[in-house]
Amino acid sequence: MQFQKSRLILPALAGIAVILLIIYAAQVLPDRDSPGQVIVGEDEVGSPASGRDDSGTGLSQRYEETAALCSSLMEAGKKENAKNLTEAFIKELNEKSPQGETVGEESEYQTLLKAAESDLENICYSLACDALLVSDFDTAGAWLERAGSKEDTEYLTGALENAADRVYRTSFTDDSGRTTDSAVSYMWVHSVLHPFVHSERIELLEDFSIGEPDPSVFGSAARCYTQTNQADEYNYVFSYPGSIRDSDDASTVVLAAGFSDDYSTMITKRVYLADLGDAAYAQQRVWELVDDEKTVRSVKEGFRSRLGIDLARQGNVSFADCVDDRTVPHFCAHEDCLNAGMFMYYDENGRRYYLCQLHHREENEDKD
Repeated sequence: MQFQKSRLILPALAGIAVILLIIYAAQVLPDRDSPGQVIVGEDEVGSPASGRDDSGTGLSQRYEETAALCSSLMEAGKKENAKNLTEAFIKELNEKSPQGETVGEESEYQTLLKAAESDLENICYSLACDALLVSDFDTAGAWLERAGSKEDTEYLTGALENAADRVYRTSFTDDSGRTTDSAVSYMWVHSVLHPFVHSERIELLEDFSIGEPDPSVFGSAARCYTQTNQADEYNYVFSYPGSIRDSDDASTVVLAAGFSDDYSTMITKRVYLADLGDAAYAQQRVWELVDDEKTVRSVKEGFRSRLGIDLARQGNVSFADCVDDRTVPHFCAHEDCLNAGMFMYYDENGRRYYLCQLHHREENEDKD
């Protein structure tokens, strides 16, 4: 009797196994006749290609990665690096963009291209603003040409066309009023332009040099005069630090500056603010316009270097390499690298740059 029961159980178990196998096959194995699936073991698993090129989706991810890296580079003051990366991505898009009219799914190329071009304009605008901080008008103008119509470009472009940017010279005069021809004083007369600050003013920077001005040291003893008033197109009044020393009764002393009609000559003297009468130590001086381009360039570079040092110490990372100061954070100059710059180098033009530990080691391995 027991034997007969076993014979009945075995067919039943076999039948259950067959049923389970059918259910499993229906749920797991793909149906060859069903659209949207590919048989396991062929070239692809899951949904088959719909005939659309996936390069658009890949470029979209590349754009996000590039934009994120550029944002980090901008925050580190490495704006030209960010510009180069964005330009390279735009070039890649233009090379891969489908030819002819863009429709349907292919419009992703145009969307990415517009976004990248907008990013590039923003970077160029930021570079222009940095150039304006040191009154480098030629550089600022070149970047603004690539900044599109964003931000304050229309006003700044117009202001640059009329910006003052002249260098004058005269014999050096010390604080006691004694004049000597062994040293020359230079005065850089320039406009101060900033985005969204539509109140143009003039600033004067003065320093002296024995022999031709050397940009690496010139400007270290600069005196700054800030415009406080303007009588007409040719006559200005400037305040300056330490003016109290030029007064014999604690009255406020300012510097008056007048220009000839053709701006070839400038006359300055110290006057009392109250009535613009000559101060006790008036020190009237006659300045002549410098037309030698090399001297003009050296004077401006020297002053701009000092302005960059001030900006770096105020926390502007774009000018960090103007100083060798451990309290000012520096970043590695190697492209795309956001490591801290630990080792200082000089390029062929005498400008500082920094490398992180990794790229410092690579630099020295290459030399070996």
